[in-house]
Amino acid sequence: MIEKIFKSFKRYSPFAYEHQEYKKHTTLVECDHTKTWNPKSHINVYIHGYSAIMNESSKQALVNHINTSSDGKSLLYLWSSGSVAKHFLSKKQVIDVLSSLGSTSMLAVKKTEELFMHFKENQGKAEAIGESIFLQDLFRLLDSKKIEYTHINLIGHSLGARMICASILKNQELATRLKIKDVVFLGGAAPIENDWWNLSQNILGNIYNVYSKIDVALMFKPDAEKCLGRYEIKDTSLSDRIVNIFVWYHHWDYWNHLKDLKIHMPNIF
Repeated sequence: MIEKIFKSFKRYSPFAYEHQEYKKHTTLVECDHTKTWNPKSHINVYIHGYSAIMNESSKQALVNHINTSSDGKSLLYLWSSGSVAKHFLSKKQVIDVLSSLGSTSMLAVKKTEELFMHFKENQGKAEAIGESIFLQDLFRLLDSKKIEYTHINLIGHSLGARMICASILKNQELATRLKIKDVVFLGGAAPIENDWWNLSQNILGNIYNVYSKIDVALMFKPDAEKCLGRYEIKDTSLSDRIVNIFVWYHHWDYWNHLKDLKIHMPNIF
């Protein structure tokens, strides 16, 4: 039964949304209004993943984590990434469902199938926003406010990492114009096999991949994709520009540990 769900998931293609429809549900938020824009400093832009913003309190919790870890100016890119709690399950129930993948329970099968399809739809949405909207939104904000800065770092968790890859590879000229330096993937729900060479040629700095072998959410990713968040990137041609950082985090733990990552990336955080 579970195998049938995985096979149907691989064939599933999410409905295409008009870009203007996506546009209605994306926004850049200043994380700390007490910090001023400094032309001699960098900007960190954070992108959340699947079902991360379910209400105002979850958004504020994310902002608080960012504020306590970052010394410079930070922006959080909000996008409509779905809500597991609203549509299907709480995070505890998600873990219970994932733990019961070998079960023959019809309820587990039904809930798992619903969850997989919901995730797949939002995975497609993350890619589409990355290809057509994210960097454009960022450019418009900085340009409209005439903000000066040294460079930009992009930090993406889960599907946020997928959005970063899509945005740079599809908008190479704009990525260069924005002076994107380092990209950081936290538990990235993006394929380990990617065009890393092309991506590296359109950023000024390094690619940081923070991954964990105990990430259960990515372990049971329904399309069986080998993801950044569970493996190191192996590309000998870019050994001086790819930094793999192994941690013992579960998928939803990364935001709580942003401060701990400073030791690995002091120039970013």
